[in-house]
Amino acid sequence: MEAQNIIHFLTVTELLQYFTGTDVTFAEADDSLAASGIGSGWSEGDIFLCAASAASANNVEHTIATVAADKLTTTSVITADTPGETIKLNQVVYTDWKDVSCMAKIVGSITSSGNCTVLVQQSQDGVNVDFAASAISVTGGTSKEIDVAVYLRYARLKITNSDADQTTFRAVMNGRTVS
Repeated sequence: MEAQNIIHFLTVTELLQYFTGTDVTFAEADDSLAASGIGSGWSEGDIFLCAASAASANNVEHTIATVAADKLTTTSVITADTPGETIKLNQVVYTDWKDVSCMAKIVGSITSSGNCTVLVQQSQDGVNVDFAASAISVTGGTSKEIDVAVYLRYARLKITNSDADQTTFRAVMNGRTVS
């Protein structure tokens, strides 16, 4: 019989944000997005994935520099876009890198009130993503397991919200040794 040990690495309880709007203005001058209520629930340093912008350069991850009720200014370049188009912003959260070099597997669970996607990313240096296991799609109101083989020294979770503010969210990442 093989012996197993579970080591807890992290728990995430971030309530992920979402915004959709039909009156969004993209401003190159100050790298911002403006729309009624766009700043609600967001904080400086949050990361969002923009989707459905006609200017494809905007459809990437952006980090928020400043927040106002009707405006988000980013640390990245924003390209001017057609005023009044419908866009979506889904929050993205990255956990810290954890040294998993003594583990055989990364295991855990994800429970969420809304849909989201979770990636277990691995790195040899704790900086660059060298490997990402298949995305784990979580349907709101259900739980999913994490069960990924360890290939590299460090691992972290990347969590991307999907089209609704989260009212409950919990992700647990553990390491499992087998001897």
